[in-house]
Amino acid sequence: MDTARAATIIAILAGLLLSAAPTAAQPVPTTIYSFGAVDPNPIIAGPDGVIYGSTYYNPGTVYSLTPPKAPSGAWTATTIYTAPSVTGPLAIDSEGVVYGVTRSGGNCRPCGTVFRLVRPQVEGQPWTHKTIYSFTREGGFNPQNGIVTGPGGVLYGMAQYGGSGSEGVIYSLTPDDSRDRMTYKTIYSFPGDSGTSVPSSLMMAPNGVLIGTTGGGGLGYGTVYTLAPPHSPGGSWDFQILYSFTGGADGASPNPVILDEHGVIWGTTYTGGNYNCNGCGTAYSLTPPDSPGGAWTYNAIYNFPDSDGGSYPSGVAMGPGGKLYGTTPDGGAYGNGAIFCLSPPAVAGGTWTETTIGTFSQTGPLQDPKYGVVFGFEGALYGVTFFVGISIDDGTVYSLAM
Repeated sequence: MDTARAATIIAILAGLLLSAAPTAAQPVPTTIYSFGAVDPNPIIAGPDGVIYGSTYYNPGTVYSLTPPKAPSGAWTATTIYTAPSVTGPLAIDSEGVVYGVTRSGGNCRPCGTVFRLVRPQVEGQPWTHKTIYSFTREGGFNPQNGIVTGPGGVLYGMAQYGGSGSEGVIYSLTPDDSRDRMTYKTIYSFPGDSGTSVPSSLMMAPNGVLIGTTGGGGLGYGTVYTLAPPHSPGGSWDFQILYSFTGGADGASPNPVILDEHGVIWGTTYTGGNYNCNGCGTAYSLTPPDSPGGAWTYNAIYNFPDSDGGSYPSGVAMGPGGKLYGTTPDGGAYGNGAIFCLSPPAVAGGTWTETTIGTFSQTGPLQDPKYGVVFGFEGALYGVTFFVGISIDDGTVYSLAM
């Protein structure tokens, strides 16, 4: 082979390698833990940078990932509880107690349970597990999407079935002085025939108001709602729909929302929008009214395109400067998923800017991000993937340095 031809072949190969590699603006996240063939739930960041998460099956577990003590060291994975059908994100209180739900078990086969995990006093010893509530068919049952903690150690969650309209409920669990006995109460039943149906996410605002989303209801494309505590003991909780999605340019199927320090709600919709991809998702804000009882103001801030930036977004996390971070299951340098950042405009009313800050792998299990991201150890972003392929069926926890 002559020198000129060899040089040409080398140049072509180099070009192919460069085209296959992510750009400098799109680094590949780092895998900090691989599960094997399990389906991971969303993760949360606890004290001291420890990550807590769960897997739904094969088998179902609750685990912790402790950051390395030295730079570039390995994270320490610990299985702290094994149970089938653990679902949704866990919750952790100010004392480091971890709470979660299972979709099976309890007083009937599909009813479900709420459990508590208390860390050992001596490192390396088992965590103490206790089932603190078993659902029944008489109330709401088959809990969904985890649980949240509120003032006074009260827990709040969602159940898919039951209630007066058989469209799901929001419930509370109030502890006694020993915290070993919990009193269950249905605080809201979704009627189904008046614009609301099956809850899909829930969070607690600092003032004790619950904020959540439904996948259906409203105009049929999902809602954002609040549930405010009663003004007097024994009174009814006040349910209010803040916004009903239309399925058009404003989006459809809202993801879990977040709340900023000014009381503004931020979120995304999985579908809808005004691009030519039959609705690739949107990002939006809901601003509270100037006076009590007024209407919240919806503002569309971004429409996700069908391009390298990704489509069908997850829920978002808010970082410094009001930037929003999340994932898409496609997009990125290889089309296998992306981590995006939405930056607010320099001037109010201006255009938000999307930047792809991470791209998932071309091969292997580090593909197809599930859910969104959380800020954790050393200010990095953390999340999970679950890739199902012909020869790979694997879940991972990953990090992306900021």
